[in-house]
Amino acid sequence: MKKFGLACAFSVLVGANALLAADVVIQQNELPQNSQKFIQTYFANEKVGLVEKSFNDYQVISQ
Repeated sequence: MKKFGLACAFSVLVGANALLAADVVIQQNELPQNSQKFIQTYFANEKVGLVEKSFNDYQVISQ
């Protein structure tokens, strides 16, 4: 019975980790201000197609 409880706890931890690590699509205006300024300064001619937020980072993809 003890092994079953341990297996259940492990499954819950793995599932929670998978949910936290998932990428989330956000709007460009939800980026941090320094990121928005960087894009406006160096990529003013590019059109942003997709912005994804992961646990610790952002990914911006142009169209």
